[in-house]
Amino acid sequence: MLIVDDDFPIRQELRAFPWQECNAVLIGEAENGEEALDMCREYLPNIVIADITMPLMNGLELLKAIRSEMPLIKVILLTCHTEFAYAQEALKLGAIEYLTKIPLEDDDIRLALEKARDLIARDQLSSKAEIVHQRNQLARTVTKIVSGRSSPEEAQTLLHYPLRLIFLRVDAQAAVKTYIVQEIEEALGRLDHLLNERFQWTLMDGQFVFLRETAQQEANKIERTLEAVMHTLRHMLQQNMGGMQDDIQLYMIVSETVHSSEEIVKAFHSSALWDKHKFYERRPMRSPIYTGKPIPLHPVDGKQAAELAKLFHQLVKETGDEEAWLRSEFYAQCMKNRYEPAELKHLVHSLMKGYHAQGASAAEPARLYEPILQAHTLYELLEAVHNLKSVQNAAARKGRKEIEDALAYMAAHLHEDLTLASVADKVGLSPSYFSKVFREQVGEPFSDYLIRKRVEKAEELLRDTNLKVYEVAERIGIPSYRYFTAVFKEKTGLTPTDYKRG
Repeated sequence: MLIVDDDFPIRQELRAFPWQECNAVLIGEAENGEEALDMCREYLPNIVIADITMPLMNGLELLKAIRSEMPLIKVILLTCHTEFAYAQEALKLGAIEYLTKIPLEDDDIRLALEKARDLIARDQLSSKAEIVHQRNQLARTVTKIVSGRSSPEEAQTLLHYPLRLIFLRVDAQAAVKTYIVQEIEEALGRLDHLLNERFQWTLMDGQFVFLRETAQQEANKIERTLEAVMHTLRHMLQQNMGGMQDDIQLYMIVSETVHSSEEIVKAFHSSALWDKHKFYERRPMRSPIYTGKPIPLHPVDGKQAAELAKLFHQLVKETGDEEAWLRSEFYAQCMKNRYEPAELKHLVHSLMKGYHAQGASAAEPARLYEPILQAHTLYELLEAVHNLKSVQNAAARKGRKEIEDALAYMAAHLHEDLTLASVADKVGLSPSYFSKVFREQVGEPFSDYLIRKRVEKAEELLRDTNLKVYEVAERIGIPSYRYFTAVFKEKTGLTPTDYKRG
């Protein structure tokens, strides 16, 4: 609320009105229209209550200026009985209501505020619908460009060159990725203070695509804005995911500056290469931002495959942990040449099965080899191979007390924010070593075990208590109702509500 009147007693009377009881906040007052217009430009109030007769700029002139520059602001005008003709003119110009100053009744102010509130809500719904329409139109346009079905004229209606493309992607299990994408979409809608009018964004095929009109000298400014966005999104996940945000990676890819539809197509193809280059990061950052064009990757052809096979057989014969393996020729060769990750993983998968077929582990089930194909990084690939070697040593799989203590601690604290790092700290092991030993002894990764136990506990609470679904979610350490529903349905085939009814 902003009040505008050159009459001090009237301003005092309005200042004393119980705005909070009407869910309103008074942000300031002005003595004339010019001062009020400056305050509107700075603070963008929802509602202005202004006198019609004022010096410098009267209420009608103020109303015209607000309607021209800031049409979403609602204006309520104050008038004396003798100014009825002015009041009628004010309504024609777009004022939503006029009130008589003598007497100025509280009930009349309340009714005017309710009318303004209804109009504001209607504007917001209309604005949201328009934003959704624009994003859908942007997605259709970019999709046509990438598929080669768009004319230059069609693209120019929404895109203004030069610009940069920014891809926001999510790495997460399929069970929760849809939920996370929805949460991000809602969060981005609340980040208008960071994503000003020069950023456009839309959702395409499970990734967010931003377009930012830009000049070369603005590259640093864009990166600072994106870093702020990523920080906000990570904080949102931390608040909603009950410690399981460690299994999710958000990352952005910023293209080079593009000047045409053809360069947009190239930017999409280039962005796909960054997904593969992430494989060669030892420990992927939680919220990295990749900029520009990545170095092309090499195929694993016949000659390279033979050389890698030789180095791999030398590797698996060596003793030592994963850290020692990082100093191997196999690792160095992979980091130097940067092979296509899928081809490298299939080669190692085949070699490791052949290695086991020669030894005592020929009867190992196929699922033990799955972590090789599922590895997100070269480090995880070596870790999976090392774990398979450890399987042959039965003693390594038997009852470490630290893991037994960890399982007991997790069972007693499912309602808390459990992470691999926090549980490892409780039992006195480093996170990396704890993760390895936990998988060997329990037979599944820490995060999979935690989700399974939380779902099992949820089934018990839904079946045996009268707790509401959101209360069950809180009891098992998942603050977000939607995330809990997604995980529960993935594991049981039913929503929590359907399970409770059954």
